[in-house]
Amino acid sequence: EAALFVALLLPLAGALSGVLMAIAIRSRSVKEAQASSSVVVLLTSLVPLVSIFGQGGEAAWHLWVPALGQVTLMTRVLKGEVPGLLDLAVPLAVSVVVAAASVADVARRLRRSALAQ
Repeated sequence: EAALFVALLLPLAGALSGVLMAIAIRSRSVKEAQASSSVVVLLTSLVPLVSIFGQGGEAAWHLWVPALGQVTLMTRVLKGEVPGLLDLAVPLAVSVVVAAASVADVARRLRRSALAQ
């Protein structure tokens, strides 16, 4: 279970790191970056509440939302269910896409900044 949790959460950690870097590089000051980062961290922490307070139970779209997909799969693992390969692939792919897009944005902005100087 612990190995599966790590495998689920590592791509999410990369995605969140990329998003936080993209937010920080767009900010004009440290204070603005901290405020924006706090919002992202808060939203990421609150997203899993959808599954807790959701009246309809687990929905297929939960796997497509970062953090919510990971929590959904971790809940399944804790219940003793073995998630299917497709169920594992969706949240991992979403996290990889978010991380790649964020890092590409940061790289583009850094390249543009280096050329301007």
